[in-house]
Amino acid sequence: MKALNKTLLTIVITMVLATTHTSFASADSSTTEDQLVQAYIAADYETLVGDSKIAEALGLGKEAVALAAAAQALKDGGTKDSGGSMGKADKAIDAAKSVMEAALKKAATNLVGPAKVTYAEGLLHLGRGVQGTMKLKAAAIAFGRDAQAQIKAATLAKKMAVMQKLTPGTYVATHIVGHISNVLNGLKLAVAFGQSHGVAIPPDATAALNPV
Repeated sequence: MKALNKTLLTIVITMVLATTHTSFASADSSTTEDQLVQAYIAADYETLVGDSKIAEALGLGKEAVALAAAAQALKDGGTKDSGGSMGKADKAIDAAKSVMEAALKKAATNLVGPAKVTYAEGLLHLGRGVQGTMKLKAAAIAFGRDAQAQIKAATLAKKMAVMQKLTPGTYVATHIVGHISNVLNGLKLAVAFGQSHGVAIPPDATAALNPV
């Protein structure tokens, strides 16, 4: 049953990422926040998996394991708190970025055989994660404005409850711009390294760098 639940969650994550950019306009505020948070989690999950694969390809075994664990933890519990899991995931992505930047810039770093395949898999997930994150920018900023208006309009007695309810969506709204910059820069560096080491760059990674 646990395996079935995880499979179903993976399917839901994929569907959320695929439909997010067309569904916000018709949803009420509660549904919109749920969709926004789920889509952010889905994008972060892809980014963490991508970072894990790239770390593995670069021989950073400790970092690869930690990133894979962070991805699984996010998928398992990301929708059950008020932004805590998203915050932990983003910190893991930030930490991975600095470690992998150093590895990617080392002249001695090389990719051979299976490592190239693993690296390409990482770029595929990274591309999907970056695309998913970028699609959320307008909706996240709009939600942030709406959330502030709801908090301002609430009575003093209800203000704390409203703020607490809106915490997950507010986290996304306040972090989206910086997060896009971070994951996009990480993808650019990873793609450049892959190109210089004979890695076949997946279309999803190329699309993320050249949004329509």
